[in-house]
Amino acid sequence: MAESAPKVDGFSEFCTGNKHLEKVWEKLLKIQEFYEMDTVSHFFHCTSKSCKNEILHSRMLRGEITESPELAPLAANTNLKGVWFVLALEERELPKISPYGTQRIRIPASVMMNYMVNTSLDDDDDNNDPSRTKSDNEDNLFLFFESSYTYNGKTQYVRLLLVRSTDPNLHWCKQNLHEVNLYDNPFFQWSDDKLLSSKNHGTNLWVEILVVRDIVLDKLTENPVWDVVKKGRREGGEPDIL
Repeated sequence: MAESAPKVDGFSEFCTGNKHLEKVWEKLLKIQEFYEMDTVSHFFHCTSKSCKNEILHSRMLRGEITESPELAPLAANTNLKGVWFVLALEERELPKISPYGTQRIRIPASVMMNYMVNTSLDDDDDNNDPSRTKSDNEDNLFLFFESSYTYNGKTQYVRLLLVRSTDPNLHWCKQNLHEVNLYDNPFFQWSDDKLLSSKNHGTNLWVEILVVRDIVLDKLTENPVWDVVKKGRREGGEPDIL
């Protein structure tokens, strides 16, 4: 497969509302027709040493609000909190640098999806059954497209949200974002207990997923793995929102 597909043309300014997002989503889908799918191996998240120490102490990845890009929908919502991850494919080498910190936590994709399916929003409600991979709860996960952007017309970023049906933020997501079929899309496809994404991922494309709410590490069926990357510079200026 060729890996030089055209990128979506940007708009002069971001238009809020899911009608605009639906149009952008349709254009992104056309780009991904160039590519096959690959298995997602991990969710990864980079942070600082001090934040890593706090995570290890609290045994929790605490959700935070999203303030950038400033023109993206989430920047206007100061109530919705979650943890941002990037998807890693089995056939792609993980990045060796990050602008967000030198400490990288990696959670297997199957472990993260099992966590979202089989745990409730209430931290005290121990509903985590590692033997369950399919359940009624699985149909209660929602996926939303929030934005796509580039820096200097180069790599494309696609941002998605994974939300439980019982989350109070669900109504806002339905009103302001574009709902995506969790089982049939080229960026974050949950299929037969495997998570798939476009093979373009990691070359011309990075898929970022916001897992809404906190993540309680002790409720994961496997311990996350930590490694170290080099600290890189952030891209300059505001990105071009599509």
